[in-house]
Amino acid sequence: MAESDPLIKNHLQRFQNNEICYHYLSPTIQKELILLISCEIEAAIIQKVKEAKYFTVILDCTPNFSRQEQMTLIIRCVNVNSTPVKVEEYFLQYLIVSNTSGLLEELHNVLKVLDLDIDDVKGQCYDNGSNMKGRHQGVQKRLLDINPRAMYTPCGCHSLNLTLCNMENSCGKAKDFFGTVQQQVQGLITYFEKYIKTRFVEAMMNAKKLAIEMEIDPVLPEKCQRRFEEYQVYDDIFGFLFTSEQLNLMDNDKLKDCCHRLQNFLKKDELFDVDGDALLIELKLLQEHLPKEIKISIDILNYLKRMRCFPIVRRAIFK
Repeated sequence: MAESDPLIKNHLQRFQNNEICYHYLSPTIQKELILLISCEIEAAIIQKVKEAKYFTVILDCTPNFSRQEQMTLIIRCVNVNSTPVKVEEYFLQYLIVSNTSGLLEELHNVLKVLDLDIDDVKGQCYDNGSNMKGRHQGVQKRLLDINPRAMYTPCGCHSLNLTLCNMENSCGKAKDFFGTVQQQVQGLITYFEKYIKTRFVEAMMNAKKLAIEMEIDPVLPEKCQRRFEEYQVYDDIFGFLFTSEQLNLMDNDKLKDCCHRLQNFLKKDELFDVDGDALLIELKLLQEHLPKEIKISIDILNYLKRMRCFPIVRRAIFK
């Protein structure tokens, strides 16, 4: 710190010259300073999350050096104050848990301490362990019982890792490919960006066509089928907001149906996060005024922020 802070440097020099008796740099003081800094950082993160209102929780468990199970808590939300608007992830803390069965209770308690409302959780993301993603007893099911609007998404990195491992084990050419993949990183990034925009429907069609050409039964394994079904549910609810192309292709009846489907999904008791009729009116106006060069949802969000208009559409995209 003294190398970059003149005040600290002067303080240390005065102590070394016996001009003062206390240096305030003992391990206890250092730990207290680190704690104070971490509290300020945490408060700034929580403020950003509250301004966004809606957020996703990302949890992962791994044993530490003492073999105690610890859970990383990461919050994903839209940073509405940044220019341009960004979707960001913030690591908050490690949580020690006695066993994985108590993860949801620990999460609920931590959110209370952080003054975050569990009803504002609109997404949950875990690894592919049955204790986390299980439809009947997993954490995702128990959180859905509390907040049915917290859609579950399998961890993309973990899913990709499993896919690549299985590919390498079953194909010699795949092993050769991953030996040179570092030289093709940019091309790989471009491919996945395109894949995200076109979503998995096109990939499913191409995979079935290829399987038929290879005389293989075009049927996904049960686990893979469930994964695609989960993404399909997400696409059915939010898909009309993903791209401007998708939005512009919809007629009034189709758009109205999508708006009310989203309204009903985001309903809890008698409260609605989004008014379907108001959303329909704004989207019809947006179809007429949205510039053609704006394609994906994050660009639409930045456009709406600059124009300071269509608040219902902004809220829907925040989900």
